Amino acid sequence: MAAADPAAITVAAPFMQRHGEAFLRRISERDERLQAQFESIDVIDFRATFDECVTRALELIGAAIALASGSPSRHDLVR
Repeated sequence: MAAADPAAITVAAPFMQRHGEAFLRRISERDERLQAQFESIDVIDFRATFDECVTRALELIGAAIALASGSPSRHDLVR
């Protein structure tokens, strides 16, 4: 979503702020099922690896949570 439609990140920021901590906990577990589900998604012209997507998710959600606490600017979500 971040690469295909960066503006969607701003729209999703309130959701990420509310639910981001739980998502980060889950994604940090590196559950093998999560990676298997990711790898089973059939996409066209998408080449990011599971690890690359996890890294980007951690960055985006971390920025959304920080934004909720008044830290970064909204621009930090869409870099």
